[in-house]
Amino acid sequence: LGLGYLGIDMDQALAWSREAIDRGRAQGSTWALGFSLTIDGILHSVSGDTATAASRYDEALAIQRSLDDREGAGLSLSGLAQLASMGGDLAKATDLYRRSLAAFEAIGDRAEEARILSGMAWTHLSANDPVAARRSFLDSVQAYDDVGSVRGIGTSMIGLAAVEAL
Repeated sequence: LGLGYLGIDMDQALAWSREAIDRGRAQGSTWALGFSLTIDGILHSVSGDTATAASRYDEALAIQRSLDDREGAGLSLSGLAQLASMGGDLAKATDLYRRSLAAFEAIGDRAEEARILSGMAWTHLSANDPVAARRSFLDSVQAYDDVGSVRGIGTSMIGLAAVEAL
């Protein structure tokens, strides 16, 4: 429900994610708690509260690692990567994106690989590394093509245009 209210009512989205976190803790449902913390991190990122978002992603990642939950860890790592990129720490962002990509590759989640490759490419572009950006955008186009996402292909092509402009 937290994600469902994203873009509709942020206060309600955050209320639902807090409730999910509280329920996960109360019921001792470790996996659900980790997932809820990641969702809460996403919501706090979108709302501009990056400190809380980072805290939620860090707590979620610790849980996900303890469970060998690579999908959850990939999501938390990508959230941390995005925060690092927004904060201007492009080297840290790139490292976190690589770790997130490895987590998604390990479970064969090609759609998430495509998303991470695109985020990594934009980070390379921000770091004025057009060669690495081009490679990551092309890899992202291929991954999006593999999952049949025309929209994803299009957004990666926009990235390639930005590389050419640089």
